[in-house]
Formats: sequence, structure tokens, C-alpha cells
Amino acid sequence: MAEKRQLKRIGGSLMVSLPPEALAGARLSEGSEVRVRTEAGQVILEPVAPAPSDDLVAFAERFMDRYEAAFRELSDR
Repeated sequence: MAEKRQLKRIGGSLMVSLPPEALAGARLSEGSEVRVRTEAGQVILEPVAPAPSDDLVAFAERFMDRYEAAFRELSDR
């Protein structure tokens, strides 16, 4: 995905808005901490806490679905 954006001055800094698709792809949302670095003339944003892999997320979803009834029972105690 490549999309043009303009830098905007906010106070003493320059800001750029990020499209929802880029945020979703990086698993970032409002309040996420990122590390900003430059490399070979590029600005790179990295999540401070790495996002879980797609495999881990899929496993967690399957696990929660499989044991949903047990979790509900435990939460009622």
C-alpha cells in the first residue's frame, strides 16, 4: 500500500496522518506507542511492543471459541 500524505505543522512539530488501512495492517491504534527511526533516508515507525503474529491471533480466537462456555461458567463463580 502506498499513499501520499502531507506533513502538517502542529506546534513545533510536523505531523502526518496515517490511513486506517496502514494502522490496521500494523495493528496500531490511537494511543499505541511507536519508535521512530530513520534508515537510508526513510522514516520508519515501529510498534514499541511488537504485535502478535497472525498465527497466534488465530490460535487465540480458536481457543476462546472452543472454551467459551467454560470461561463463562468460571466468570459466574
